Order: sequence, then C-alpha cells, then structure tokens
Amino acid sequence: MSDVNDDWNGGIPEAEDPELFGPGVAKQPSVVDSDVAMEGDLQVGGGIEMDGKFRGTLRCGEVLTIGPNGETTGDIEAVNVVIGGLLEGSLLARKRLEIRAGGTFFGELVVQPEVLVLAEKSEFARERPKDQPASRKVVEMPVAVKKSPPQPRQSPRKPSRKDPKT
Repeated sequence: MSDVNDDWNGGIPEAEDPELFGPGVAKQPSVVDSDVAMEGDLQVGGGIEMDGKFRGTLRCGEVLTIGPNGETTGDIEAVNVVIGGLLEGSLLARKRLEIRAGGTFFGELVVQPEVLVLAEKSEFARERPKDQPASRKVVEMPVAVKKSPPQPRQSPRKPSRKDPKT
C-alpha cells in the first residue's frame, strides 16, 4: 500500500494500489454528472470526470477531466488535467495541463507542468475579466406571454373618398 505521507502524491492513494482496489481490477474514472453540485474536500485515487459543479479542494491521483458542462472552483491538484469546461482557482498539474477548445482556466498555475497544451478558442488567464459573469452558462427560461384573444378578420379597407361637399 502507498505511504499516505508520500510527498509525490500528497497522501492521495494510488490507483494501482492492489490493497485498495484489488488485483487486476480495471479502474474506471469516477464521474460527476452535470446534474450534480458538490462542495468540500474531495480526494480521488484514480481519475475523475467532472461534468457537474464542484467548489472546494480537489486532489486527484490520475487524470482530472472537466467536461464541457463542468465548473470547478478552488484548490485543485492532479497528475494530469484536461479542461473542457471552467476551472477557476489554484491549480497544480504535475505532468500535463490541456485546455481544450471552449475550456477556460482562470487562476494561479502553482507549478508549470511538464506539458502545457492550449487549443484554439481556449482561455487561460490569471483573473476573470470584470465584464465576464461568474458562470459560463446562460440558461434561458421560457417566459409565459399572455396572448389576447383572436380578433375577427376584417376585410381590407377601401380608400375613402373625400366628400365633395366639404
């Protein structure tokens, strides 16, 4: 079993650890779906796909993938990070940081990863522009419009002729 005081992984259990995960078990990443919102401290030994909202401290022993609907805010640490949604805060990506098209990272990159990939149409900035809203998503709600009752059709009006007597 990995030493929880190991400096390399900061106490995150390694996904290969057979005492935790069993021998030869294929480890699938944990998934946080788009209908989930969480807050707090989260430690994941393997990978995690974040398509929901998370605020807090997140430590991941493998790949953290933030999907296109994902919004993650806080102190983040992972071996590899792939951003397709929004990540805002302090980020420590040990080996690789990839920001895909449509992905956004606002905050502090604690340590330069070995590999940094920025796709076209990705955003990478120290701070969020002041004119940009806190949430990337715009949810349009249907508005009930009160319609007036239908009016009877009228035949087109003929131009009026001026009365010659006036």
